[in-house]
Amino acid sequence: MKIDKKDAQKKLIKLWLIGSLILFLIFLFETINTKNYTDLKEPWLWFMPNIISPLSLMIGVMIAESTIINKKSRTVDKFFYTLSFTLSFFYILLILCTIVLHVFVDMKTIEFFRLSNIWLFPIQGLTVSSLGVFFVKGQ
Repeated sequence: MKIDKKDAQKKLIKLWLIGSLILFLIFLFETINTKNYTDLKEPWLWFMPNIISPLSLMIGVMIAESTIINKKSRTVDKFFYTLSFTLSFFYILLILCTIVLHVFVDMKTIEFFRLSNIWLFPIQGLTVSSLGVFFVKGQ
C-alpha cells in the first residue's frame, strides 16, 4: 500500500517536534531545579545530540525538497512510514524514560546518562536509518 510521501513526512516531523519540545521542557525544568549547578554542561551535551540528529535529517530533506521546481506528487510504501513512526515514538519514549527515571537511580546523573547510551544508541541508529530511507525513498 502506498501513501503520499509529503503527508507522511509532515506527520513524522510533527511527532519529532512535539516529542522534542516535551523532552526539552522536561530537561530544562530538571536543569533549573537542580541543586548541583557545577555539572550542568555534561547532561546537555548528552541530551542535544539525541534529538538534533534525527530532526536535522528530516528538516534538511524537507527544505531541500521544497526547492524542487517540478513538484509531482510522490508516494512511499506505508511500511516505511509505519516503521519510521514506530521507531521514532519508541526512541522518544526511551529518552523520556531515561530523563525521568534518572532520579531513582543511585548514581550521578551524568553517569546514568552515559550508561543509557547502551540502550539508546542502537535504537537511535535504527530510527535514523529508517528515517533516512523513508525521507529519500519515493516513486
